[in-house]
Amino acid sequence: SEQRPYSTHPVGAPLLFAPAYALGGRQGVLFELALLSTLTAVGLWLYLSQVTGDGAAAACVTLAVALTVPFVPLIANEYTEMPALHLQVLALLLAAGAGGGPGDRSKLLLVGLAVGALPWIHVRYAPVAAAVGLAAIVRAEPRIGPRAWLVVPAMLAGDVAGILHPFSEFLHQTCAHQAVERRRQDGAELPHRPRLVFEDCRDQ
Repeated sequence: SEQRPYSTHPVGAPLLFAPAYALGGRQGVLFELALLSTLTAVGLWLYLSQVTGDGAAAACVTLAVALTVPFVPLIANEYTEMPALHLQVLALLLAAGAGGGPGDRSKLLLVGLAVGALPWIHVRYAPVAAAVGLAAIVRAEPRIGPRAWLVVPAMLAGDVAGILHPFSEFLHQTCAHQAVERRRQDGAELPHRPRLVFEDCRDQ
């Protein structure tokens, strides 16, 4: 609305959308989300195919999921649900691929970082990060043993967002409040498009 034109997401969302927005504006962000949607659907099909051993059934489930939120219903919105789902599918796919080979350590570290990045997108995904991390460990542990717990330190490393978020929120609210007050004092209309945090800070 005109009275609240600023996003309250942590720094992950602005950083994620900034390059696409710089290149193509809102359409660039929508293109980025459409690309993420496609990659997420492919990743989901690969994961289900690997788990069930039935590619046709996996395709049917993937198609059904693709017709629900956050795929088709949110296709024209710049929401964080799709990037978050992409990280979850990526984590599960990497965990499913850890089967006792030499690359398991790297895969599990990537699982932890992908899961740990979820709170950077939005702090409400912190419980999801814990659940997906646990699911990845349960999935990988019977096949590779204690190495599956490598997910935990990597996940905690990514979760430094839990420490940085209060600072980013303070920075966001301070810059946003000052920018709104400055526009009101100047008699300028409030922007209808969302602005990135560093845009307001840059204008100080």
